[in-house]
Amino acid sequence: MKIAEVDPLERHMSFVRSLWVQSPGQPNDALYEQMKANLDRAFPGLHYADRDRALREIARACGV
Repeated sequence: MKIAEVDPLERHMSFVRSLWVQSPGQPNDALYEQMKANLDRAFPGLHYADRDRALREIARACGV
């Protein structure tokens, strides 16, 4: 049986969502900036709509 490949962006966002579940609810601006920079480095050619969706999820995970 072959395991289906997961889209790299979706795998990245799954990690972001796991942080949201673990976060204490305090805003973390530094983590937001770090994760935003990581997203831009990992996915330099990301379409605007996908980047916008990813940044909204990152912001929610970081409480900002």
